[in-house]
Amino acid sequence: MGRRIYQLFIDSITYGSSGLVGQAISFLLLPVFTSHLSPTDYGVLAMVAMLTAILTPLSELGMPSAVFRRFCTCKDENEKKKI
Repeated sequence: MGRRIYQLFIDSITYGSSGLVGQAISFLLLPVFTSHLSPTDYGVLAMVAMLTAILTPLSELGMPSAVFRRFCTCKDENEKKKI
């Protein structure tokens, strides 16, 4: 039981830190971005990043339900394995 909790903790740190590392890299590259991009270009880049941050969770919203529904409606075992 303790080993499972420890493994869950390690996995949570691994996957949770990936977002943090990405944000840290973006912050550290900020001087490079601002020196090579005009304020207009940087604004466009920020808007694109914001748009993808909003649309990604929205596009994945119904995915688990759709996969589960498709899996349950399959009659053939081979088709269930593919899903």
